[in-house]
Amino acid sequence: MKIKNETYWRTDHIRAMILRVARAQHMEPVQIRAMRIYVVWRKRRSRIGEASLGHSSGHMATYMKLFMDRDRCDSVLLAHTIAHEIGHQKGLTHRDMRGRPSFDYSPGWRDLYAWAAAFPVERRPVLERPRKAPPSPVQLAEANYEKAAAMVRTWETKIKRAQTALKKWKRRAALRQRRVAALAVQAASKAEIIGDASCQPGPSPSSLPAGPSPSDHGL
Repeated sequence: MKIKNETYWRTDHIRAMILRVARAQHMEPVQIRAMRIYVVWRKRRSRIGEASLGHSSGHMATYMKLFMDRDRCDSVLLAHTIAHEIGHQKGLTHRDMRGRPSFDYSPGWRDLYAWAAAFPVERRPVLERPRKAPPSPVQLAEANYEKAAAMVRTWETKIKRAQTALKKWKRRAALRQRRVAALAVQAASKAEIIGDASCQPGPSPSSLPAGPSPSDHGL
């Protein structure tokens, strides 16, 4: 048997009532284990119970829905409703139940289920959280001071980290500046060497070999 209870009525009390009625209806233990009960709030003019047959995990299961009132729980009426829905699960119709106080509201049905008065259904205890006293002005001032001191410590830590990072990047910038200057000097030296080589004079005309004289050609 599985019960899903959405109300504030105690689930263990409802379970005890269902077991008592199921055994009175001569249900087998395997049938009781296959029961699936949903306990929900009753709306205005709604019925007080429903029942159906179905399958759960490949096995035949019986489903029952009980509608509970918010203001009170009539144990005798609840027991009669459970018996009525079990009758439907057995295949009985309202016509079959007519005139039978075990299932319908024929005279004597309350006397038949008078034993249910010994199974009261109570509300679940409501766990109330202890209320905290409001803080005093001194406590509020201390809390504000602790918050401000924590923020001071946080920003001091950030400042230290920023100073460390600044020193590191200053060193890197100086090294890279010297590197840039050295490369610039090297580039200037190369350009000067290339310029000197291009400015050297060529050979003079007197140093060139003389051509053939006119006598060499018989002139």
